[in-house]
Amino acid sequence: MRWLKGDKDETADAVNWLKMYKDPESKLLDLWHKTARLRLGYIHGPSTDEPVTLNDILNEWPRYKDQRGHILVSRGFFIFVSDACFCNFLMFGL
Repeated sequence: MRWLKGDKDETADAVNWLKMYKDPESKLLDLWHKTARLRLGYIHGPSTDEPVTLNDILNEWPRYKDQRGHILVSRGFFIFVSDACFCNFLMFGL
């Protein structure tokens, strides 16, 4: 997890938990929400010349491959969209 530079131990613990466990679902969803921005940063790629591949993403965030993976994709999408809408509201007073 080289890309976790400078993040708190709690975040690293959350990422490690998500790699190894999928139950209880309530904890999975809570940690998934807490690591959303970190995941988005990873998916957009580190500041290196090497692009992040789909295989990289699925290896780093294996819960996407689970039976409930589609739910996690949806939740992540709504987290990112709600953040973007809130930023637009602050910037433009919408």
